[in-house]
Amino acid sequence: VIDLLKETPDKLKEWATQTEDEEWNFTSFYTYPFISDGESAYISISDITLINAFFEKMFWLIRECYPEEDSRAMAFFGRLFERYIQDATKESCVGDYTYIDEFPFKVKHDNRKSSDAYIRKGADLLVVEAKGFSVLVDCMARNEKIEKNNDKLFIKPVLQADECLNHTFSGKQEFDGVEDIFIVSVTLDNINAVPNYYEAIHKEISDKKKCEQVHYYFNFSIEEYEMLLSLIEKGTDIFHVLREYFTESILEPFSNYVRNIVPDIGMSIFMRRTFAEATEKMKAILW
Repeated sequence: VIDLLKETPDKLKEWATQTEDEEWNFTSFYTYPFISDGESAYISISDITLINAFFEKMFWLIRECYPEEDSRAMAFFGRLFERYIQDATKESCVGDYTYIDEFPFKVKHDNRKSSDAYIRKGADLLVVEAKGFSVLVDCMARNEKIEKNNDKLFIKPVLQADECLNHTFSGKQEFDGVEDIFIVSVTLDNINAVPNYYEAIHKEISDKKKCEQVHYYFNFSIEEYEMLLSLIEKGTDIFHVLREYFTESILEPFSNYVRNIVPDIGMSIFMRRTFAEATEKMKAILW
């Protein structure tokens, strides 16, 4: 695998010279996150490109095993992501928190599925829309297609969840008495905390949403969502945290905001167990 992810300084210099005027072009660093001496030694360029390689690039290497017109691989990975979020959410909902699973509903003669998971505490409801998407490579590497990226990761998933609520809220017994609804789009990574992005995103959602009880909406990376589940397990009122975060005058990544509240946030119980099982299997394979 490393051979697919490394490049020599000479090759990178050649690319950098050709793209000298493209200050946002980091494509080669994402394609080759390791600098190699041409033999057996190599070094990582940054954590960001390394994480991208072992998650995103691995996905695309597998995807390339299938014909371009075959969408089954994409659907399969997306469903795995949804199921992971459902299992992790269900296990973390203890005490005052109630887990509500996805459910089927009809719009006229059209059969549909609800959002992937719901968390309720009193009159507050968190709706979780899981999407196995990540920031578009053109956005990361070239600072292009920003609006398309924001739409894919944030706006569309939130409005999809809102549309479902608009059709099901009044007829779903589990939603009786809910006053405030929070929607979170959970993706592999998230929209950067840039005020101009968020101002435009929030305005579009506010203008287009249909369910009157929807007042708060977020886009979290899977890491940030796992931190939210850890807060539940620590007895923190996540709805108070989400309200405060949504109205913050100084925008910062949710992960930083949580660490200011609980510096030793750590993994959720589900994540700790899953991580332990995975590492034991990897040890057995390697040694």
